[in-house]
Amino acid sequence: MERYPPGAPAEVDVHRSASLADMLVGMNTLFRLLLDAPGFAEACRANARNLKVAVAGGRRNE
Repeated sequence: MERYPPGAPAEVDVHRSASLADMLVGMNTLFRLLLDAPGFAEACRANARNLKVAVAGGRRNE
């Protein structure tokens, strides 16, 4: 029994869900691409520093 008419592309199956592993690989790939984007890694580091300062109650521990 065929799921698709002969010659139909596989993309017509809108009910097919990706596995968790597929989604994690996709998220990892996206994050790696973002890290390669100009300024993204620096912005992440700046946000991490600001978060550490906020958690420490506004005191800088450098």
